[in-house]
Amino acid sequence: MREIVFRGMTKEGKWVEGLPFNYSNHGKISTYIQTDKYAFKNGSIYGKEVWPETISECTGLKDKYGKKAFEGDKFQIPFQSENSWYVIEWSESRASFIGTLFSYNERKDSYYHTMFDLRGFDENVIIGNIYEVQSTEKIK
Repeated sequence: MREIVFRGMTKEGKWVEGLPFNYSNHGKISTYIQTDKYAFKNGSIYGKEVWPETISECTGLKDKYGKKAFEGDKFQIPFQSENSWYVIEWSESRASFIGTLFSYNERKDSYYHTMFDLRGFDENVIIGNIYEVQSTEKIK
């Protein structure tokens, strides 16, 4: 059984992992990732405030370097064009995580996409995610 864990980006631009929760303080609702066994203890919040739109679930998979794969991560397949990448998404119709291929032509004006399941994911490399600038790491 896989561990259920989520990730979110803090207001400072750092990633934190844990379980998400909302907290209302004087009518203002904020979203947090729980960073301790307890979300609240002795009147204090044990979590980091995150941007709600960046919260994503871990797939339970890891890339070839052992990096955890989350919804919204971009990855490349070995020997694939640098003009193509996949994004991990949840598919309601398949009830599973999938990779959606995005690619563009040399004029960079024609995008297309297709989907596939994530079997054999440990041969791929995560190159970034949809919430931050793509990293410079490329598959060798």
